Amino acid sequence: MASTSMKVAGTKSILTPSMTLKGYGLCLQSISYIPDGQRMISRSYDKTTRQWDVKAGKEIKEARDVCEEEVWAVAVSKDSRWVVIGGGDHDRWKSAAWLAKVNTTPLRTFEGHARTVMAVAVFPDKRRMVTGSLDKTLRLWDLETGVVLKKMEGHSSTVEALVVSRDGQVIASGDANGEIIGWHGEIGESLTQPINKQLQSMS
Repeated sequence: MASTSMKVAGTKSILTPSMTLKGYGLCLQSISYIPDGQRMISRSYDKTTRQWDVKAGKEIKEARDVCEEEVWAVAVSKDSRWVVIGGGDHDRWKSAAWLAKVNTTPLRTFEGHARTVMAVAVFPDKRRMVTGSLDKTLRLWDLETGVVLKKMEGHSSTVEALVVSRDGQVIASGDANGEIIGWHGEIGESLTQPINKQLQSMS
């Protein structure tokens, strides 16, 4: 959703909504802009993924897709080619991440986490992705082969937020206890001790 910024007393910016996109009947879990700037993609507890026309403020209904499992995270590669979806079933302890081309059905399923995938991020090189899970771990993946390159441990609670630096050298992850950990983007080793801070999401 686009927004406008208004300066207050020359020191603060207040974001004011410019449009509201409606359509979900259940909780919206994740949203990501498609880098073309014209669309965004969202995932919800209702197991659907939807694309939105940002300028028109409407869903592109022919692009809607329905997943078999609950969806908790979505990320789009910088070239708008790939979309990665993370999710699973809390009750059955089933988890997976799915790779798809934008506007198409999933091409590959990534399985390895013991519990639901809660966060995903694609590297700028478009060759790798990182996932965070209810099982308190991160995993670094090769997008082409689906192979796990590194299992990353260090969090004490569910990993709920992920971001990769623009040069792909650093991963930052946040968990439900408010801890943030920095990781080496190439080898997946921890760069920092956990930082304790109240956390909802990172971007």
